[in-house]
Amino acid sequence: NLIAYTQRLVDACAALARDALARLEPARLAWGVGTVNFPMNRREFTERGVILGVNPRGPVDRSVPVLRVGAAEGDRLLGVVFGAACHNTTLGPQDYQISGDFAGRAQRQLEAAHPGAETLFVQGCAGDANPYPRGSFSIAEQHGDELAREVTRLLATKLTPVRGPLKVVFG
Repeated sequence: NLIAYTQRLVDACAALARDALARLEPARLAWGVGTVNFPMNRREFTERGVILGVNPRGPVDRSVPVLRVGAAEGDRLLGVVFGAACHNTTLGPQDYQISGDFAGRAQRQLEAAHPGAETLFVQGCAGDANPYPRGSFSIAEQHGDELAREVTRLLATKLTPVRGPLKVVFG
């Protein structure tokens, strides 16, 4: 039932936060920005008005912001926060499986390439952007692979260090 599921989810999130706090360690942060090509403006102008469709001339943000979290000493990768300003909607209403779509695929690829590192996808301001093309799991995997390749490429470059002070609040 929904109430039991919600309580399990709340408990799991609280346990995850406690575990993360217990594993705190110094880290170095660095960031960079890349690009991917699959986001497409979805505001298509037709004779009947604007529809949700495909507009290759419409504005879209194809940037991929990446935050590298590295060990304070050495080059060990602890985590990566990465994003794209694109809805996670490669799969449509015909697909009833629970899926991370392209972002979940990218996370799995990055975590496989960097054992022990945690990854977090952050959806940017995707108001008018859908992935293109769309419609199948194989296309979602292609978009996820493209995103993972770009994050991997950025991680291999000299990223810009994040300088402090950094303040974090938990409440």
